[in-house]
Amino acid sequence: MRGANAALEKRYAPVGVIISGLDVVRKLKIGEPPVNPDKMTRVRMLSDIPEAERPQVEIMDTASSQFQTVLDAVRKDKGADFSACDVTIPSKILNAPAVATAETPAPPPAK
Repeated sequence: MRGANAALEKRYAPVGVIISGLDVVRKLKIGEPPVNPDKMTRVRMLSDIPEAERPQVEIMDTASSQFQTVLDAVRKDKGADFSACDVTIPSKILNAPAVATAETPAPPPAK
């Protein structure tokens, strides 16, 4: 899913968040089925990356007053249309490795 879906509100829980490469995800062709669909050649779960290569991610504490400020701003902006899907928990990669983009494909896997 690439956007909010009111029919799923309060009926599902997200199981992951894209922390790197969201620009690539947003460029994927859409449709049912998409014409000439894009092919993902490499998708990695953080837990599957060897610990020595794993990026260090800092995530804002959702119990903090700083997060409450973020939440309040989104609620104010969205008004009656507010959904939990509208809230992005602020995070940053502290030791960001080079990331492939649509213009710069990932190198082939090591053999």
